[in-house]
Formats: sequence, C-alpha cells, structure tokens
Amino acid sequence: MPTDSFAFFRDAIVLAYMLLLRIVVPLLCIVLVGKWIQAKMAEADRREQLARQGEPYCWDIESNPQTERARAAAAAHPDLPCWLAVQCAGGGVTDACFNCPRYAVRSKHALNGTLEVG
Repeated sequence: MPTDSFAFFRDAIVLAYMLLLRIVVPLLCIVLVGKWIQAKMAEADRREQLARQGEPYCWDIESNPQTERARAAAAAHPDLPCWLAVQCAGGGVTDACFNCPRYAVRSKHALNGTLEVG
C-alpha cells in the first residue's frame, strides 16, 4: 500500500511539472516578450512626441472647413496622428497634409516607404 501512494504522489508531481513546462512557461515567455515590446514602442513614441512638440497643427495656423474637420477627427481619434485620423473619419489627406512636417516625419517612419497613403 505505501508504494501505491508513493506512485500516485510521484505521478501527480510529474503531471504538475509537465503542465508547468508545457503551458505555464511558454505563456509566461509570451507575456514577458509582449511587455518588453510594448515598453520599447512606448519609449519610441515618447521620444517622437518630444521631438515634435513645437510643431503647430494646421488648425492652429489657419481656420477653414478642412482644418476644422481635421481638428474634429484628431479629437475623435487621439491615439492616431492627425492625418491618419482624418482618413479614419472618412476624409482624405489633403495637399496641406503632404506639406505638413508632422505628416512627413510620421508617415515616413510609420509606413517605411512601402505603402501609399491617400
């Protein structure tokens, strides 16, 4: 009888170890790598925002229907660059957006020259 309880205890330990090794460790690795990537991306976004803090928006310079639509779209999508928020709101990138330093810097880094915007 003592050997049966020892075998049961041993099997339980082996199953727990296999569960840990096959499921918990890979999930933990995925979570840690995801957090690391998220921290790196947040750091890059902060540096980019600090580098561009002094550049005015188009609606700060002039007031017309296009700039008002851009202001509303940017307010509705604060996580996106203003030119991309305008596109998400159903508008198109205007000539003023192509000449904007915010568009030139952000679109070059975000798209890496592989996708046309417009």
